[in-house]
Amino acid sequence: MNQEIARVTKFASDNLVQTSNGESTSCPFFKVDKRGVWFHGFNQQGEVLSPLWICSPLHVPAKSRDAHNGEWGVRLRAGLTRSI
Repeated sequence: MNQEIARVTKFASDNLVQTSNGESTSCPFFKVDKRGVWFHGFNQQGEVLSPLWICSPLHVPAKSRDAHNGEWGVRLRAGLTRSI
C-alpha cells in the first residue's frame, strides 16, 4: 500500500490545478484495477486521502450513439469476467 500512496502522491504533485482563489490543489481521480473502481481524493491541504473502493470492476461491453453520430452512451457490466 505504501507504493500505491507514493504513486498517488506523485500523481497529485504532477497534476496541480489553480482554484478560483489562486491556490493550487490536487485533482481527485478514479482508478480501475482488477479489484474494482477506486476514488483517490485529497483533503483541503492537498494531502492524499486513503483510496475509497467504489465498486467491483466495470466493463463496457457495448457503446451506443444517435443517428447523427453523437449523444454517446455506454452499457456497463459490473463484476469480474471469466476467460473462456
